[in-house]
Amino acid sequence: MHPDFPAILKYACDNFDIVGLLTNGARLKAEWLESMKMSKAIPTVQICLDGPDAESVDRTAGVSGSFDRIIRGIKLTKEYGIILRIGMILDNPGKIDLIERTAEIAYALNADAFIATPVLNFGRAKGHFLLDEPTLQHFLSVNDKLKQRYGKWFSREAEMPEQGDHSGCGAVRKQFAINWTGRCKTCVMQPMEWLDFGSAYQMESLEFQARFEDFFKLPAPGLDFCEGCSHVSYCMNCYVRAFNVLKTGIKKPSDCAWYQKNADLLCRIGFNGPIQ
Repeated sequence: MHPDFPAILKYACDNFDIVGLLTNGARLKAEWLESMKMSKAIPTVQICLDGPDAESVDRTAGVSGSFDRIIRGIKLTKEYGIILRIGMILDNPGKIDLIERTAEIAYALNADAFIATPVLNFGRAKGHFLLDEPTLQHFLSVNDKLKQRYGKWFSREAEMPEQGDHSGCGAVRKQFAINWTGRCKTCVMQPMEWLDFGSAYQMESLEFQARFEDFFKLPAPGLDFCEGCSHVSYCMNCYVRAFNVLKTGIKKPSDCAWYQKNADLLCRIGFNGPIQ
């Protein structure tokens, strides 16, 4: 953990209207939650609960006792009346069958929302599974069942867009991410070396604004481009997953219909194909 985290959290709460804290909850402290609650910002917290019991959670975390510490963090967050979403990461296909039980625990703990999300296979998660078509359909059927049961309390990982819908997940159009050095990127999951919009301190420059305007014009991967591609269920509606497929050589740019049809825009925003 960053040694200046409490000061960073206080600065964010003092200077922004909404502040979100994403954590596994194991080291969550009451004084941090108190600082968030007493600030002028609207505080939100997301805590990862990657299974319904100690066996599944401790195995995922690789640390004995993680489940109990996470449950403590969830209860502590709710004691302060802070908006809480519980998230579950799916790092193998077997986890899909644990979503319903994990959601039941989250609901019983008075979480304000719950989401289950397949892991993105880059960074420390490199080598984890991609959603093939049968696994995707199983995942979506579980999503549908829980959506019917819980309504808006259960957040889908992503709505499958129709043909002609290229709005994407909201990256850049609704929000973007700033790393600790002030550099701007599409979202928190994107490695900075893949696409760097520039420094937040230079937002008023014409070059910076031109890159953002070009990204607004960039359609997200979708059925109009990707129908028939074996990776469509992975890339659908997500720029970063498509970047990952291209950057890691899973698919060559010359073989990607989405890349080929948007090559000029991708070049202008600074995305130039696979990592050599």
